[in-house]
Amino acid sequence: MSDAAAIKPTRAPNSWLAIFLGFTTLIIASTLAVLMVRQYLESRPLDLTEHTRDLAMKTRLLLETNRVPSMNIDVVDSATRSSDTAVWWYYEMAVALPEELNARTVEQLIQDDLTARNVLVTKLESTDRLRSVSLSLAGLEFAKVILSGGSQSSAGASRDLTAATDRIAQETYQTLRRRLAPTTRFIQFPSEEQGDSTARWTHTRIEVALEDDTDGLTRIQDILAKAMANREVSVQSDGEIIRMRYLGHPCVELRLSTGELPEIQLPMVTRPVPIDDGMELPITEEIPTLDESPTLSPEPEPDVEPEEDAEPIAAAPTPIGTPVAKISRVEPAPAQQFPAPTADGLAERYDGPVRVAIIVDDGGNNQLVDEAFLEMDSRLTLAILPFTPFGRSTARLGNDRGFEIMLHMPMESDNERVTHPGMVLTSMEPEEIAQRFEAALDEVPYVQGVNNHTGSRFTSSAEDMSVVMEIARDRSLYFIDSVTSNHSAVRGVARDTGVPTARRDVFLDNEADPEYIIHQFEELLAKAKRRGWAIGICHFRPATAEVMPTLLARLEADGIELVHASDLVR
Repeated sequence: MSDAAAIKPTRAPNSWLAIFLGFTTLIIASTLAVLMVRQYLESRPLDLTEHTRDLAMKTRLLLETNRVPSMNIDVVDSATRSSDTAVWWYYEMAVALPEELNARTVEQLIQDDLTARNVLVTKLESTDRLRSVSLSLAGLEFAKVILSGGSQSSAGASRDLTAATDRIAQETYQTLRRRLAPTTRFIQFPSEEQGDSTARWTHTRIEVALEDDTDGLTRIQDILAKAMANREVSVQSDGEIIRMRYLGHPCVELRLSTGELPEIQLPMVTRPVPIDDGMELPITEEIPTLDESPTLSPEPEPDVEPEEDAEPIAAAPTPIGTPVAKISRVEPAPAQQFPAPTADGLAERYDGPVRVAIIVDDGGNNQLVDEAFLEMDSRLTLAILPFTPFGRSTARLGNDRGFEIMLHMPMESDNERVTHPGMVLTSMEPEEIAQRFEAALDEVPYVQGVNNHTGSRFTSSAEDMSVVMEIARDRSLYFIDSVTSNHSAVRGVARDTGVPTARRDVFLDNEADPEYIIHQFEELLAKAKRRGWAIGICHFRPATAEVMPTLLARLEADGIELVHASDLVR
């Protein structure tokens, strides 16, 4: 028998059976994988850190806007807590109430406001001196508020709704201003306080003149009803009048007409601050900052200082409710418009256009105040603190709306108690300084320049500032010296490294007093008129937000151009 004949053919395996078994195995494995991933996701703790932090901030703002000084609110404990199902922030606040506030009323105020935010408010121990409430979300206690002081008697303990009704009036004005035709005219009259045995509130009348009947009463009523949804605000119409009530109390009256509004001279309204729709708290009190105020020693001299006192600038105040037009960025004027300084730094005479830059420091810590400034003239320059809850979002929104964004870089202070995340210190090696500065720049988007947050010690060190300036030069950034030290090395180091620079001329709001801010603003205008330009620094603070629309209107009335900080660096 031949070898070929000895080889027998073998049967091929059943290929269809193998394919079926493989496909079935794949389906089973995929199903098991999906079930395991789903089980893992369902078992992961729910992250409530941002939500509980925001609720705690709103609680603090609620107290501040109802006449509790910010210095009387002390966060004595804050830490993350976790369970098998969630992770959240816990806060314990000790609140010292002024004598004129009733403790029971404040306690009830907290309960009413937080309950509307789906928070369980539980009253705890109560004595003649202490009252406490516990705040819980989804069964998790995230805050404890301990109230001390204040009036304990029930006499005169009517609810104070003035802040809330003022807020509703301003929201109404801002909502209609954005939603109605640009030709619509408004007059917002000063609010009037009203009250009975149960509550105090304010009533505001707003005149609305429509160019035609395109924006009819029904549409306006619908706009307001949607804007005030879930606010316990009712919106009703009666002929050409829309009446709004908060908790049954009449708070806003809108009178609609067509044609022109009569010219009416109104006193300056200083109650609420215009905020975007969706915000729920008014802004009336100061919020502290870590920025350094000038010491009791003479203030550091700016680049150019006028020799004699500035004459007061008299101008009729513009009502806060008056719309301030948003203006797109103005291109920088040619360099020759800057007057040539004399030996003492002052120009002999300046006849050209006058320009002012206003930098708003400390952005990112308070969403309500950030939103207020984002509604203003986009030629303001916004300086954002890194590693803050709302820094990134404020920078993005500001850039989208045409504002110029700066990094407000935390730097070491002579006061060792002043700290901030990401702060650079003179004790650090150059590599660590560079690393922290780069990280801060990466944290805040759309940055075009930098100025210092505190920094009296750090800005006095030429060696350490050179590290910062080299990075600023490589990133094509400018640097504004906030001038928190009499011995600042910023200007010299910036010029040596080729970084465009300038210095702050006036701090506008070291005091949360509108009259003080206006006085400082007049000083800024006087310097600008003598030199041709000036730089002012203010802060993201409620008192500043309240008066800023009036200041911006004054600039326009005086023929002074508001520009971004980058337009004034050299």
